Amino acid sequence: ISHDDILKALNQFTVKKATEGRIKKLTTDAIQALTTLFLQKNIFTYNGKIYRYAKGSPLNLSLTELLFNIYLYYWQVPLVREMHIANKFYGRYHNI
Repeated sequence: ISHDDILKALNQFTVKKATEGRIKKLTTDAIQALTTLFLQKNIFTYNGKIYRYAKGSPLNLSLTELLFNIYLYYWQVPLVREMHIANKFYGRYHNI
């Protein structure tokens, strides 16, 4: 998942949940900026070299799991609607 797609989904979510442009004491802009920083600065080492995540984020981080759940919610809404109309079942499974 691209970082832009994750941030778009987060923006949709925060706009819907915000009261006066804030969630608790953080503005929606601050949440976007901090999340952008988080996504852009995730690094890892492999064979002694340092790499940065160009897409996605490490799955073992709580914030990553939250961001992916927000992204998947918006992705699956049309799918679930179609499944409901067709009288079919849809479920998600996640195991780490």
